[in-house]
Amino acid sequence: MRVSGRFGQWDVTDEEMGSGGAATLFRCAQREWVYKQYHRPISDPADIARLWRMIDLGRPAVVGQSRLGTNPYNSINWPIDAIEVPGGASIRGVIVPEIPHRFRRNSGKPCTLDWLLLARTDPPRAVIRLEVVIRLAEVFAFLNGKGLVHGDLSARNVVWCESPEAGAYLIDCDGLRERTASGKDALITPDWTDPRRWDGLIPAHDHYSDWYALALVMYRGLLLNPGNLAKPPGSPIWPKPAALPAALPTQIKALFDRALGRPLEAKRRPAPAEWVSTLSSTYVTRGNYDTRKVKVLDDHADKNRRAHEFRRNAGTTSLRPPRVVNAPQPAVRPPSKVASAPRNRRGSLLFFCTGLAVVCGVLAVLVLPKLSRTPAVYILRPMGVAAAQDGKRVYVSSNSTNVEVVDPQTGRVTSTITLTCGGEPDRTALGDGSMAIVPAGRYIYVANRCPATADGGIHVIDRKADTVTRFIRVPPPGDMVLSHDQKRLYAASYAGDDSQFIVINVKNGEVLERVTVPYASHVALTPDQRRVYVARFAGPGPETVEIDTRTMRVRGVPTDEPGVIRGLAMSPNGKRLYIGSTANGILVINTKTNAQLASIPVDGLLALASAPDGKHLYALVGGPTAGVRVIDPKKNRVTAAIPITEPEYIAVASDGRRLYVGTPYGLVMIDTATESVIDPDSAATPTK
Repeated sequence: MRVSGRFGQWDVTDEEMGSGGAATLFRCAQREWVYKQYHRPISDPADIARLWRMIDLGRPAVVGQSRLGTNPYNSINWPIDAIEVPGGASIRGVIVPEIPHRFRRNSGKPCTLDWLLLARTDPPRAVIRLEVVIRLAEVFAFLNGKGLVHGDLSARNVVWCESPEAGAYLIDCDGLRERTASGKDALITPDWTDPRRWDGLIPAHDHYSDWYALALVMYRGLLLNPGNLAKPPGSPIWPKPAALPAALPTQIKALFDRALGRPLEAKRRPAPAEWVSTLSSTYVTRGNYDTRKVKVLDDHADKNRRAHEFRRNAGTTSLRPPRVVNAPQPAVRPPSKVASAPRNRRGSLLFFCTGLAVVCGVLAVLVLPKLSRTPAVYILRPMGVAAAQDGKRVYVSSNSTNVEVVDPQTGRVTSTITLTCGGEPDRTALGDGSMAIVPAGRYIYVANRCPATADGGIHVIDRKADTVTRFIRVPPPGDMVLSHDQKRLYAASYAGDDSQFIVINVKNGEVLERVTVPYASHVALTPDQRRVYVARFAGPGPETVEIDTRTMRVRGVPTDEPGVIRGLAMSPNGKRLYIGSTANGILVINTKTNAQLASIPVDGLLALASAPDGKHLYALVGGPTAGVRVIDPKKNRVTAAIPITEPEYIAVASDGRRLYVGTPYGLVMIDTATESVIDPDSAATPTK
């Protein structure tokens, strides 16, 4: 059948993918989409309006993306269209992305959290479990920063993977709602329900309920602790998290105590971003895992694995070993040497084959994925990259809470800068899937969110001391550019319909101008500083606007349909603006007339940058042929392709000699003269 939404028509097949208490899933003919048909249409006007707000918020993260699950924003199964009944009085279903293949098991079924939390499913080692739960915490930190509640975090609503990199993907997200919205008929999932809900203290799950369920993921996922912390029948007391290893770092124990120790005191629960920052700072040092601390997690998990094996072999759920009775044992005649020899050979052969299989399995899990990756400087979850003007440093935002400083000559992380919020270490800092970084002279400006306050801000880092000296509180910027005289920052503050273009006085942090630009996402400044171009993710009207920096007058830039805009780049002479789009590649704009001159075909575009001399454009693309496309702007055509596994962010050195590309597994360095990737283990030797 064919169904129609506001954003298009969808051909729905008869193939049923699953059914639950509220809806049935059908595969669409467009294979990457699924139709979720509700058993009971949504008819409440407030719920209908909420659903459309979630669609507007989530579409930019999903539509046009070649790969989902690479950052917190697109690790959410956002609805991207709604199917209304005739007349629009109710909604009978939504279109959502199909769960990416890598988040599925060999059987094709979703790889839910059960396969990470339960010892009997043979989950991976602690390093992988750490990366999965950190990503899940990042997702909920993003939702928390947006003021959204999921309300049903449980093992069945999260899928995960461990290759090509570990990740988590949140599903069943069409029920997302604002904190201020009243919850109705909140779902009750055994083992995951907020104790306040069980005790009748709240009518429905709220954001603190999400925080409680996230803490249960940590408790069970990091340590493989069995069961749950539910209150025993008839008991007025909720149990405390007692199954913690003695050697567990104190800061992690403190988080468990706050989250689960007194479960009815919701305001003590750590926010998701605090889990991100604490786990990262505890277990990761200079971009590498602390093996001693990680071993504590593995040792405790192995005890739970052995306990499960014992229960399975004993055929009982009791942890108590069988009682030993000192009864006389029958005499056993030793077998003859002749009879035992063949059995020993067979045993040796079996042992050898088993050992070989284990070695091959380890190689397949640990080595083969790395062999397929592009050589990179290992950094945990890069979310933004920028090169210093002197070319001596590269700055990479790591896991949203740190900025890693990389020496491009040696390919090594030389220092780590911890982001702060108002002068104190920022335990809640988290970006919206990317962090804009602008190096300028002595200072670096890093845009980030601080959910501990009502808004976000910009961290000002002193390059000489590698410390944050100031925090400018402004609505959380998604992209920003510094004026050439280094006196003003021009930023796009993304907040849906309420997004703004803001002008900031760098000296004192004062916001000089605010212009409402719905869904503002990217900015580009002309060399004379008189005009700023602002791209928009979505919404009615032109997707790119021009703003006069003196009068703040806004006018649209008419272009071909761009789909979703992934980046803006300005030519050094200011005569050309390049708009990176998902629908028509790179759109070339004459900045004197704002007329479109041409379009350069580039499929799967993710990001865009210009060489300092203007002789080349560099476009990141995803998909099967992921990498960098080198473009000649005079001929408006692609001249070279540099393969890179899973590129996400790009920066160009001030002298144009190197490109820096952020990927989920680290920083890739490219020699622009040879158009080759530089192996960080031998930084002077580029490799094709």
